[in-house]
Amino acid sequence: NAYVANIATSGDTSTVGVYSVASSGVLTKVSTVPSYGGSSYQLLLSGDDKYLYVLHNDTNRISMYTVGTNGALTSMTTPFIATIDFPQSFAIHPSGKFIYVARYASSGYVYRHDIDAATGAVGSLQISSQTAVGQSPRAIRIHSSGKYAYVLNGGNRTISMLNINETTGELTAMTPSFVASSGTDFPNSFAIDASGKFLYVTTYSDKVYAFQIDQSNGALTASSTVTTATSSNNFIMLSGSW
Repeated sequence: NAYVANIATSGDTSTVGVYSVASSGVLTKVSTVPSYGGSSYQLLLSGDDKYLYVLHNDTNRISMYTVGTNGALTSMTTPFIATIDFPQSFAIHPSGKFIYVARYASSGYVYRHDIDAATGAVGSLQISSQTAVGQSPRAIRIHSSGKYAYVLNGGNRTISMLNINETTGELTAMTPSFVASSGTDFPNSFAIDASGKFLYVTTYSDKVYAFQIDQSNGALTASSTVTTATSSNNFIMLSGSW
C-alpha cells in the first residue's frame, strides 16, 4: 500500500489517501480518510507497519491511525494529539516507543512524545524533554541502531548530534554537539543510508554532502561532496546490504 498526505483547500480538513500498489507499480485509490489539520506536513509509519502518524504544522497536531487489512486506515479512539508549536519534522524511534518532534525556531528544540506499545497511541507532549539543537531545524532522523538522533539545522548550517537513552527516550548532546552540514550552502534535507554507515545532506545549491557515521559513538565525519545538476530538494537511497 501507499499513503498520500493531502493539503486542505480551506480549514482543518486535510486528508490521507490510501492506495493499493499493483505488481506493475500502478497505484489505485482505495479510500480517503480525514486528518486533523489544514496541512498534512509529514507521514510516518511505525516500524512494524501497524500505525500511521501525520504531522500537521498549522494546527500543531499529530493525527493517529491503525493500519488494518489491505492497508486500510482507521482513526484511533483519540484521533489526534497536540504537539509543540511550529513543528517542522518528526521521527519514530526504531523501538516504536518514542516520537521526536523538531520545533522550527531561531533557537531550535526537539521534544518527545511517548507511545503506548499496546495501542500505538501517541501520549502527551513531554515538555520536560526539551532538548536544544541548532537554529531553525529542518529535519530529524533516528539511526537504525536506536542509539543516535540527528537534526539538520538550516539557520546555522549544522547537524546536531544526540545520544538516545533507549529505556527512557531521553536525548543528550554528544561532545562535540554538532558538525557543519554544508559549508556556506543552505541545507534542505538529509537521509541515512540502509547500512547506518553514511549520512547525506542535500542543499539548495548544486551539492550533496556526505558524512561517515562512527558506529561506536554515532559521531559524524565529513567525507565527500558531490556536485548535482542543480539545486537538490530531497534524497532517498535504495535499501541493501553491505
